Amino acid sequence: MDVGDAILIGLIVGVVCGLAPLVSGFLTGRVGLGVAGLVVTAISGMLLGLLLAVPVAIVFTLVIWFTRPERTQARHRRVDAV
Repeated sequence: MDVGDAILIGLIVGVVCGLAPLVSGFLTGRVGLGVAGLVVTAISGMLLGLLLAVPVAIVFTLVIWFTRPERTQARHRRVDAV
């Protein structure tokens, strides 16, 4: 096994682990954070495999489930009648 194979296996492991934050993001309506979790977990898997991909996926999943989404002013702006 050479370095290229190890990176490819790490990427696959990272993507599989990154499915947890991605699915959590879709279920909670925080798709952007879920996609970010997938990407960061995949990169982490490429770097250190399961050793880094699993903790990163767990942290992203917990952040998605246990933090409140920030309100944007555009969504909650009151329109004054003229």
